Amino acid sequence: MEQLPVAIIGNLLSMMPTRDAVMASTTCREWREAFHYIHSVSFSHITISAIELNHLLMTCPIIETLAIIDADIKPLDPQGTVELRSHKLKSVYLEAINLEVEQFTLVADKLENLHMRHCYLELFTLIGKGKLKNLTIHDTLNFVVDENLESLEVVDISCMTIILYKFFQMISGSSNLRGLRLWEVSLDVVEEDANVNLERIAACFPRLAHLSLHREVIDAVTCPGLQDSFHLQSVVVLEFEGIYFDDFFSKVVGGMLDRCPNLKKLIIHGTASGLLFKEELKRKYMHLDVVLFEYA
Repeated sequence: MEQLPVAIIGNLLSMMPTRDAVMASTTCREWREAFHYIHSVSFSHITISAIELNHLLMTCPIIETLAIIDADIKPLDPQGTVELRSHKLKSVYLEAINLEVEQFTLVADKLENLHMRHCYLELFTLIGKGKLKNLTIHDTLNFVVDENLESLEVVDISCMTIILYKFFQMISGSSNLRGLRLWEVSLDVVEEDANVNLERIAACFPRLAHLSLHREVIDAVTCPGLQDSFHLQSVVVLEFEGIYFDDFFSKVVGGMLDRCPNLKKLIIHGTASGLLFKEELKRKYMHLDVVLFEYA
């Protein structure tokens, strides 16, 4: 093991739980040097300060993946501020950040993947340089992005209350977007929401292939008076959630299917009594793979 290059040892340390990697790095000089070559770290069920996290990111300058799960992060000041900075981070996973942290700022120039779950912060701010490709936010409050989001490819938002207009404004420049999921979301309705509809979604996201929408969002974006000329040309999978199988929804589904000429699969999560609706869809759209998940 002593003959291994420190970069190889660093790769081995990256595969270990972070606590074990820290302990292993104290065994000899080569392993201490190798600690600087760690490219992935994960913390869970620990207490750590924002100062210690930033020191780690500076000490191990090639860290690209950071995961913090159910951690008690001690803020920088009595106001509950945490700020992390890295010029190398590409993937960040945050889950169940403690309530002692009120303002969390992440400055990451090369960040491509951000996944947040159960983070009840007063404010989370991402500052980057437009590299973000995958954004997943589940049950998290007050998310702000202070960067250009033109590189986004997948957006997955669930179990949250959003202002549709502001959310759409945030991602509308992402012309490479291929997946959009708004799942179990509630809308905090504002007047500007009327400007967000399927026609604008089709125009802003020409490469969108997988579209997943909650019933409340479907109602908002399928407003009357849309032009007949627009189509969601690239959409091959449509997925609906929170559905009641009534006449209104039948018309909405029919209208959306007609605007997706290349659709291959329709997935519906809804209340019971949807089997007749499923059979009707299969008869009318024989080329479609229709999948139905019924609630009890």
